[in-house]
Amino acid sequence: MRCSHCQLEYEPSALFTRHNEKGEELHFCCNGCENVYFLLQDAALTSFYDKLSRPLTPPELHKSDLAHFDTESFMQKYAHKVDDTGLYEVHLIISGIHCAACVWLNEKILLDTQGVQSAAINYTNNKATIIWDSTQIRLSAIIERIESIGYSAYVYDSRIQESQNKAQMKEYYMRVIVALFCTMNIMWVAIAQYSGYFLGIQADAKDILNLASFVLCTPALFYSGWVFYRSSYYGLKNGFIGMDLLVAVGSTLTYGYSIYAALTRSGETYFESVSMIITFVLIGKF
Repeated sequence: MRCSHCQLEYEPSALFTRHNEKGEELHFCCNGCENVYFLLQDAALTSFYDKLSRPLTPPELHKSDLAHFDTESFMQKYAHKVDDTGLYEVHLIISGIHCAACVWLNEKILLDTQGVQSAAINYTNNKATIIWDSTQIRLSAIIERIESIGYSAYVYDSRIQESQNKAQMKEYYMRVIVALFCTMNIMWVAIAQYSGYFLGIQADAKDILNLASFVLCTPALFYSGWVFYRSSYYGLKNGFIGMDLLVAVGSTLTYGYSIYAALTRSGETYFESVSMIITFVLIGKF
């Protein structure tokens, strides 16, 4: 049974039941999902659920101390004055966005908020650009509005973002280096294997080459390719199937077959194909 808001599946005993104005039976996993659902219903934004392409993370609704967003020092550092009529512009990062429907919902809520002149969210990095009239609404009230629908927002700071990006790039960089090293070396082994396939090769020599391919392929698949397994796990956990699952399953099955072929001497191995697939797709992600 699914929660009426986040769309995640639960055992019936883990959900509690509520009814909407039409008397329809609804099921929720937590008070956060319940609060957000009825807030969207009151705002006539239930079409949000028709736009969802994947389940949501249950919101953790809490009362944050947002007063610092209205301080003079904060405004001077992060808010930019648009004109002399009280219009300000600020850049925020909205966390909790999963898909285009989340972007649509946040923009809709913000644009329907009195005092907000414009709101645009970049889906690729969740960066929101908001222009508001400071004489009608405070920035803290805008962020409170975002939190009321289950998302959270913090100010965009290029130094913080740069630090986060560097950490992520460093992780990908190490995985790409390992994948490239393994692939470049496994191709030399593959050349010997293909030569032996056409010119003839002794069984013992073939076993040694298969062992070398296995040793080089394993870190490429399970260390460099870990990003595909991780993404596939969270995708399946939320009922979402993507390209990462295709890469993970295809590579793992080929890897497993190659081990079987090497041990039984019943066919050719394809360790080099596994390593190349992981390397090329990982470079694309990088």
